[in-house]
Amino acid sequence: MTIQYVRDFYSVPAKIGGRVEWTAPNGAKFKGTIRSADHRLHVRMDGERHNRILHPTDNVKYIFGPGHLVPNKLHAGQALVAKRIDKAVKRAQSRDSKPKRPTAAQLLRKAKLEGLLK
Repeated sequence: MTIQYVRDFYSVPAKIGGRVEWTAPNGAKFKGTIRSADHRLHVRMDGERHNRILHPTDNVKYIFGPGHLVPNKLHAGQALVAKRIDKAVKRAQSRDSKPKRPTAAQLLRKAKLEGLLK
């Protein structure tokens, strides 16, 4: 498992050497650099000697440029659900926009009104 796996599976912009901001459970914020990855990130926090192991989507914000934070993208399960919802909405919209075909009963009623059937 590599950093590419983390990017693909969790849909996050992680890269070796990339900067992150992690919020600890007590609310303290730490900035660090991604050093390596398996299915988790190994991050060296600023001022620390050892790497911390972090889940790619657990209170981790990815930083690009001078202090610019990029919010996490959807993780794989959320992305799949979002795609399914979008697909269902598009199907419903396309169904509503198509002209509806008349039923057999409606065609018979129309024919009787026009005098084609007795």
